[in-house]
Amino acid sequence: MIKIEDLEFMDYMSSDNGKGFGLSVKSTYELYTLANKVRRFWGRTELFEIGNGQDKYHDFYVDVFLDEQRVTLRFCTKGTVEDDYVWYDIPLKHFEEKQLLFKVIDYLSKEKERR
Repeated sequence: MIKIEDLEFMDYMSSDNGKGFGLSVKSTYELYTLANKVRRFWGRTELFEIGNGQDKYHDFYVDVFLDEQRVTLRFCTKGTVEDDYVWYDIPLKHFEEKQLLFKVIDYLSKEKERR
């Protein structure tokens, strides 16, 4: 299980189609552990850890789909032989998805106040 309250957003990215947007998420040990579990599920063997100076890493994102009123937590692998630049979803339970949606709303409201 992921601690949604511990996620830290870093950047806002708009989508090309105008139907949503993304937020980059700061990498954590917990996210790397989840990413390795997801990759292992898909048969990937090239696993790695956060912050050990490798050329291999994950980028984490929250994608918000406005037209579908839902959010996903995703990651993209970088620098791997097996699945370079492949996107994976981190499975969320329904209550985690709702928590994440409210966290995004809270983040956006605070960002607006700062501007």
